[in-house]
Amino acid sequence: MFAISPKTVRKLITTGKMKAVKIGIEYRISDKELERFAAENETTGE
Repeated sequence: MFAISPKTVRKLITTGKMKAVKIGIEYRISDKELERFAAENETTGE
């Protein structure tokens, strides 16, 4: 779905650019949040 590394996802979460819930040592990101993030960061591929 996304071509970004786990390290980048963690950075987005810790900087507040992506919302997630931490359960134990793992982060959980809702489908709604992924859709929001994708829409806000969409590229045209040009």
